[in-house]
Amino acid sequence: NGFTTSIYATGGNNYSWNTTETTQQISISPSTNTTYFVTVTDSNNCSNIATINITVLPKPDITISPNTKICKYSSAQINCSGGNKYTWSTSFGLSDSTAANPVASPTTTTTYYVTVTDNNLCTNQNNIIIEVLDLPSVYAGPDKTICANTSTLLTANGNGSYYWQPSASLN
Repeated sequence: NGFTTSIYATGGNNYSWNTTETTQQISISPSTNTTYFVTVTDSNNCSNIATINITVLPKPDITISPNTKICKYSSAQINCSGGNKYTWSTSFGLSDSTAANPVASPTTTTTYYVTVTDNNLCTNQNNIIIEVLDLPSVYAGPDKTICANTSTLLTANGNGSYYWQPSASLN
């Protein structure tokens, strides 16, 4: 499917294919199962017809995780299916470049390309983009020293939500 191959005939001097070509070898790119006929004529002007059946197998139907966003220094599980052999051409930051479901831990936004092969050795390709987001800039103020049974005010600056730990001594 979408593949070009050559077929040929032997046994004569003249060749006449049902594609209207008249050479011994022809290039074909069928998208469906197709039967080709060739009439071969020898030097005695005797002719015979031969056929060749071309079976077109479908490419693997790949299912892959949607494009994903992760925070810097994080990872994401990529899930891919549709074949029995997986080859990731961008392997930087992948846990296994031949796994169907590798873990991606890129340090920058990366497009991972996969070639999937099925039992018929047919291949198909797909990709996923893992976008790496910068961490927020956070400042929790300077270190402080306080006396026992006293309190102090803690302040933080930065974008987003705040979660203080340990929470037991906060009010």
